[in-house]
Amino acid sequence: MAAGETLKSVASFSIPPPPLLLMDSSENSFQKDDMLQLLRTQVGESFVAVSRGFNEHTEVSGDGWCVFSGQPLINGNRFLIQRDSLNTLQRYESQLEEFGCSSTGMFAGEAQRLPLSTKWTQSHSTSFMTYDLTTLSEATIDVMHDSRVYMAKSSDYERVVECLIGSFDMDPQSVACSPFAHAARTIDSMKDVKIFLIDDGDVVASIVYSVKVGQNVSLLAMGTVPSSRRKGLAKAILHASFIDAHSQGLQKVLLFASKLGKYLYDSIGFKTLEEWTFFSYNPKTSAP
Repeated sequence: MAAGETLKSVASFSIPPPPLLLMDSSENSFQKDDMLQLLRTQVGESFVAVSRGFNEHTEVSGDGWCVFSGQPLINGNRFLIQRDSLNTLQRYESQLEEFGCSSTGMFAGEAQRLPLSTKWTQSHSTSFMTYDLTTLSEATIDVMHDSRVYMAKSSDYERVVECLIGSFDMDPQSVACSPFAHAARTIDSMKDVKIFLIDDGDVVASIVYSVKVGQNVSLLAMGTVPSSRRKGLAKAILHASFIDAHSQGLQKVLLFASKLGKYLYDSIGFKTLEEWTFFSYNPKTSAP
């Protein structure tokens, strides 16, 4: 599809009303490592922040659940679980079955021991990583600064969507009905969400979403279009997000890394806290 046709498709795509999927947990158990538990929960809260106003039914509980509504079209119902709680998992599965919706699940810590039915398919593992902003000195910040990086405005919506499509090899409709496209369209009115961009020629070549949660910041949808990789662009926008978070007095940056991205994150000082596993759920899969 040509660029003009892609933008036309994205601009005209209408989002159907999502089904209600609201999940909470009556239990409230904390991990031995309170910081790890806090960071896990805030990863979930960052998804809620990005999707606020797009998917109205969202919740993060004290034990690390994040669930929001979406459409089977984009596998859009996502959640994070960090405890070995079969009860909670089964309640979520029953919601998915009721609405016939697919889902992506991030299983952390104890939750990776949960027995899963054949309707769950493992897709990949990822590293949960953190960067300590309190270690930044003024001299380091001066070196990190790159004037090419800028923050997106709502008027950049179509350029942002093009970058998301190219960076993650997604079809236009899937991007158009995602929380990330919604955030780009409404970024001027979003309080704790920022989108950092850098161009390569006339197009947005690299992107990252920065979401403030408490005293930390979560980075989401970090991507670079294939033709602009290995040019230092991703490093530049990561550094810009560090500088911005540090200026607000925030403590840590957190993200989950793809295998490709982990090399970059390791090289600039991120530390791996633990490995997470991603699974997809398809309610239409028949039992053996």
